[in-house]
Amino acid sequence: MRKNINLSADRLVSALLNLSGRQNVCLLDSCAVNHLGSHLLVAGINPLETVEIFDADAAATLDFLDRKISSSELFSFFTISYEFGLKLENINARVKKFSSFVEPDVFLAVYDAVIVHDYDINETFLCGNKKRFAEMENALIAASAEKNHFADFQTKKAEKKLRSASNFSKSEYLAAVEEIRELIGRGETYQTNLTQQMRVRLPENSSAQRVFYSLRKNHPAPFAAFLQRQNSTVVSASPERFFKMESGKRKTENGKNGIQNPESDVSISLISASPIKGTRRRGKTAEEDALLREELLKSVKDRAENVMIVDLLRNDLGKICEFGSVAVEKLCDLET
Repeated sequence: MRKNINLSADRLVSALLNLSGRQNVCLLDSCAVNHLGSHLLVAGINPLETVEIFDADAAATLDFLDRKISSSELFSFFTISYEFGLKLENINARVKKFSSFVEPDVFLAVYDAVIVHDYDINETFLCGNKKRFAEMENALIAASAEKNHFADFQTKKAEKKLRSASNFSKSEYLAAVEEIRELIGRGETYQTNLTQQMRVRLPENSSAQRVFYSLRKNHPAPFAAFLQRQNSTVVSASPERFFKMESGKRKTENGKNGIQNPESDVSISLISASPIKGTRRRGKTAEEDALLREELLKSVKDRAENVMIVDLLRNDLGKICEFGSVAVEKLCDLET
């Protein structure tokens, strides 16, 4: 079932962020950035169920998540922690010396109806359980009429008050680089992503809602998210699709002379990944833009990093896909 409601994307986001002060809200937003077909905003309010799993058996947790998100009648928003991946691979988790916060292995919020905005046709509508439509529409319309408490966030003023801290000192970071060089020399790894965790204490007038609103306005990304968990909020603004799953058909041959019979086609799941590695800023003129594009295309370092991640993803997909079915459709293509 589907019901259209009279809310623009901006009013809808404001309404959802206002509602998030009173009830659980999960929001995925392509921010009108059409990249790899992204064109939707999808959100849920007042979930049927929320679950956070910590330190349970990894296989059992994965089975639980699989069962929960397989329902064709419900909508699921979830997060999976980096550490959970280590557990699945039987790799010891890193020692956290920087933060006492414990990321849930899996967070899951389940809804029987969601709000959708389609940027391609500029329409907002409800879909799912029609018994929830009146309640959801009334809540959204009322919240959209409230004052937008997030639009007046003065980013530049706030930046001056921010103090960030890394989980590395300079000497520790340089020591880690040398350790990686040694591991490469011994053949134990050939490329390592050495990252820092940055912690920032936000100003008193800030909030997760304001951070998301500011990011969406000033740095729109095709894979943005605002996910309220029990004791934390995830705010994301990513240009990169991790993976996409969709249904498809595989042609089979039946009968004489290999004649295809559509009724015998096999239903399959298709999974694709779209990594991004290697970036340059945009040029201030067309000439500078062209030079930066050419520099990126010719960069040996950036190409090596891109090929590495494609190879890594081929290996990962090969663990769950049919043998011989994984293909690289394009490599090191420039995207704007």
